[in-house]
Amino acid sequence: MTRDEIPSARDARLRSLEAQELERQRLAREIHDGPAQVLANAIFELEYCEQLAEREPEKLKRELSRLKEDMRAGLIEVRRFIFDLRPAPGAEMGLVSVLHHNAENLEKRYGITVTLDVEPLDGLSRPQETAIYRIVQEALRNAQKHSGASKVTIRLKKLEDAACVVIEDDGVGFDIDLASGDLAHYGLVSMQERAQLIGGELQITSAPGKGTVITLTLPLEQPL
Repeated sequence: MTRDEIPSARDARLRSLEAQELERQRLAREIHDGPAQVLANAIFELEYCEQLAEREPEKLKRELSRLKEDMRAGLIEVRRFIFDLRPAPGAEMGLVSVLHHNAENLEKRYGITVTLDVEPLDGLSRPQETAIYRIVQEALRNAQKHSGASKVTIRLKKLEDAACVVIEDDGVGFDIDLASGDLAHYGLVSMQERAQLIGGELQITSAPGKGTVITLTLPLEQPL
């Protein structure tokens, strides 16, 4: 490593650490707003059920039924966290297969129609495959959680010596300039960092009522 390369390597490590920290913050928020809130509400419900046990047994049954549904919803959220945190695609599955799996999961759980136009690409390194997987994963999460989308399209194509990934949804969209303070909340900063770490470029196009398009372009390794 030359003297000129040292700052570049240090910057890459710092960006990686920052991306990890943003990911932890996002997970902390989602756990707080999701499973943690469900459990907190369940405690209050159980205390209320204790009061009803002797006085209003019929009402107790209704409260217990509602509590059961809340706990099921919390379990679904926990399973989603486990699904999202599983290791990135390995050689045994491949990027295309795991993208199909993610699309099927989104359709099954949330009723969002996902159209895939993806093809296997030679020349993608493992870090690049991992980054693509995580960026698509974050975009799908945003489509489900924030945009109110009913349709999502994922494209993965080769463009000469580069790969292009496009994730487009028909959700509510947002004003990018006005949302600058919320970029971390939507995971967009983490997506930008991942793109930079693999030498790629991430573009986000959106407007209120116009949906969102996320485009990742990255170089492919040339065969020897």
